[in-house]
Amino acid sequence: MNGPILDILLNLIVLSGLIGMLLLIWVLIISMVGLFFKNIGGTK
Repeated sequence: MNGPILDILLNLIVLSGLIGMLLLIWVLIISMVGLFFKNIGGTK
């Protein structure tokens, strides 16, 4: 009886973990690009 509920919980945990990793990578890319443009603006 607990099978389907456990499967749904595991799927939610995996999905939330993947979304969290994608958000982390996205934030890292945005911060890198922001620093890059700040450095270009500073040199000009």
